[in-house]
Amino acid sequence: MRQGLVKLVSKPGVASSDAPDPAQMLLAEYVDIAQGSAILNLNCGAGLAGAALAIAAGNVKVIMTDRNLVNVLAAQRTVEANQLKNVAGHFSNGLCALPALERVDCVAIRLPKGRLPLSQLLWDGFNALKVGGACYVAGANREGIKPAIELMHALFGNAEIIAYGAGHRIARAGKKTSSPVDSSALDAKWLDHQAFLELSVEIGGNAVTIHSRPGVFAWDRLDEGTRLLVERMRINPDDSVLDLGCGNGIVGLMAAKIAVRGKVVLLDSDAEAIRSATRSVEANGLANCTVLPSDAGSAAKTSTFDVVVTNPPFHVGRRAEFDNAHQFIQDAWEALKYGGRFYLVANLRLPYENKIRECFGDFRVECQERGYKVLSSVKHDKSVAPMRTGLV
Repeated sequence: MRQGLVKLVSKPGVASSDAPDPAQMLLAEYVDIAQGSAILNLNCGAGLAGAALAIAAGNVKVIMTDRNLVNVLAAQRTVEANQLKNVAGHFSNGLCALPALERVDCVAIRLPKGRLPLSQLLWDGFNALKVGGACYVAGANREGIKPAIELMHALFGNAEIIAYGAGHRIARAGKKTSSPVDSSALDAKWLDHQAFLELSVEIGGNAVTIHSRPGVFAWDRLDEGTRLLVERMRINPDDSVLDLGCGNGIVGLMAAKIAVRGKVVLLDSDAEAIRSATRSVEANGLANCTVLPSDAGSAAKTSTFDVVVTNPPFHVGRRAEFDNAHQFIQDAWEALKYGGRFYLVANLRLPYENKIRECFGDFRVECQERGYKVLSSVKHDKSVAPMRTGLV
């Protein structure tokens, strides 16, 4: 087992922010690397595995990617905290946003959520590897590591479990040929990073065309919570609107259809959501929309808005936690003008009322139906939100 000390930088919103991720620990301990090798670390999280491999081998090049902006920011700070050279973190789903990449000796993948996102990372990893290189995938049994190993075997023609612990496993496959052994197990339609699903959505008489990618929230359908939020939000023609956690852009685009003389800013921390929302805005020819990557509402902190709408995330990986949602509520208060309106949709069981009351002073239940609730509030002069939490 490899020994070493890594200074890990994290915050709420990063996977396993309160303790080291066992899957990342397996990658850090069992990935076999040699001096002078190049390593591609996909779904890198806060950079634990990438930093540990760089520290252990010394003279290596490590390229880390993650589709979650918060993870990438944490990984970049982990690199800085450990004073690592030739290690870089990139905001990208696999190879999507990377420049042309020379073949690497090793690919280390932290198992993502969902079969299609996993297929994408395995495909990117296979294509990035030199013949003779090795691909490693680590994840929890309950996250689907066993089916993931079957996909590895189909793609590489071989795969073996090399270690396990705490309900997690790590598997290794060697690239023996330049072409996949059997790529039919992967959904080839979505392996092209430029392939988008096109959806036509109509709510309340307004219709938009949505483009979406696997892994984005409700990527292949109109979510009922989203429908309720659009039906209940009140938007005026001159309003400035912030869509906080925009996903593929349905809510923001619907707001832009109404706020014809106003502006709409769409924010998300997910790289594929940003690409999807951007493509959706372009497809609808909406000149009053701007799409930006953001850690919660940080990218809009220099502006104020008449309306903030959100369907906040409450999962980090497969674990439910509410720090993100609480940050969204706080950031919504900070982003609103006095008298501005706030609309939030959530599953009925999610406990956001106290946080809204803490920030805004009061709230209104707009509706409770179809398993969801829409809550609203107004920013009054007397409302006081707590201080923003930073990356620590």
